[in-house]
Amino acid sequence: MSAPSDDPLFDAIGGLPIVWPDAGYAEHLRERCQATLRRPARPLAVSLEPATIGTVCALYAWHVARIATQIPLP
Repeated sequence: MSAPSDDPLFDAIGGLPIVWPDAGYAEHLRERCQATLRRPARPLAVSLEPATIGTVCALYAWHVARIATQIPLP
């Protein structure tokens, strides 16, 4: 039993045609997956990660220090 939905996304998904799998498409999909697995992995660009994290931490510390200097001492 399904409740009526006012969500247009659900209505759009519900209106999609049904795709029944067949042997030809299954073989095509299997070949694509195997070709993707055989392809060498692309190197990830992580060389800037330490610099980015360091910059964010430095900005955070600067901001905390700036706020701390503006608070009056009792």
